[in-house]
Amino acid sequence: MFDQETIPGWGDEFMARTLIKGGWVVSMDDAIGDIREGDVLIVDDKIAAVGRDIDVGGATDIEVIEAANMIVCPGMINMHEHTWQTGVRGVVSNWTMFEYSQLMHATAVPHFTPADVRIANLCGALNQLNCGTTTMFDWHHCNATPDHSDAAIDSLEEAGIRAVYGHGQTKTNPQPGEAPFSERPHSRDRVERLRKGRLASDNGLITMAICIQGPGFSVWDCVEHDVRLARDMGLRWSNHTGALGIPLFSDNAVVRLDDLGLLGPDADFVHATNFTDDELKLIIDRGGSITVAPECECNFGHGNPVTGRVLELGGTPSFGIDL
Repeated sequence: MFDQETIPGWGDEFMARTLIKGGWVVSMDDAIGDIREGDVLIVDDKIAAVGRDIDVGGATDIEVIEAANMIVCPGMINMHEHTWQTGVRGVVSNWTMFEYSQLMHATAVPHFTPADVRIANLCGALNQLNCGTTTMFDWHHCNATPDHSDAAIDSLEEAGIRAVYGHGQTKTNPQPGEAPFSERPHSRDRVERLRKGRLASDNGLITMAICIQGPGFSVWDCVEHDVRLARDMGLRWSNHTGALGIPLFSDNAVVRLDDLGLLGPDADFVHATNFTDDELKLIIDRGGSITVAPECECNFGHGNPVTGRVLELGGTPSFGIDL
């Protein structure tokens, strides 16, 4: 039983109150543990109490959600999602990596308008919430213009999800006189526009990261430039790399980054299925994250997901849906 006087906001008649009642509470908190037939009381937008038989004193202005035979747990985290692809996600299920690169990035991306990105990101973010994911890393590489980036961020804000907006680069075929995407460094101007503008805060519901081409998709000069740009802007950086089927433009990248002091807790490596144990351990020891996307890795033939290897090496992998 809970004393109402100890529940934050209980006496405020303007606070919205919701009681999730009778579920199997998986708290993810060692001090609370798991509670069968437990209750969770939410006052306004904060969890105010967790336990059995929370006493609401006969109050009639509380929304009660009956959760018998259901799991009640914190929202899940999707660490890797190309949300802009929501509307075409099923199309790629039988594609090879080469087909995906050519048909999605080289062929489809130039036709995506900011309006397309907006509706895809909105539907994708709402779908994440509907599936129990309350935090996501939106790995966005369909941003041919700043308007594309703004459309993606607008939708994340509208959906109300907590998200990291990862500013990436398109992988379109070069226009006449233009370098291939593997030789294009990340745009400092576009990153600064967001970092010094609407995504300046690291404490908002939407925060920012940089999604670089990385050693899997760019030459070393671009890799080093992009990581240093992330450091200059105080941002985490993420990259697809180390997967079978993704040829490395820049060999021995993990060690080279470490030698330059550029490998640290701000780094995220997605897939990494082709990395050696020494490379995985170096990332772990420097505090970096390794993100596994099991379904995508199996579908594209990237190799076995590294979940078990990372755990054995003392790390904790993060997980993403990807496509």
